[in-house]
Amino acid sequence: MGRAIEFKLDQSAEAALRQIEENGYARTFLHDRRAVYRIGASFSSEKRNIKRWLVQDPSGETKEILP
Repeated sequence: MGRAIEFKLDQSAEAALRQIEENGYARTFLHDRRAVYRIGASFSSEKRNIKRWLVQDPSGETKEILP
């Protein structure tokens, strides 16, 4: 399984997934037969903790993972 992960501080997990797509981070896995998951994580500097995790599976479906 391949993973493209982007972390954001005081920005949204959606912004992290957009950056993965816009910058082509998952392209590394184009010739790989394994499934590629895109993971976006948002951290809060105020709470000093994970605010939100989003995981996009190979089919494009996005699910929220509770921190």
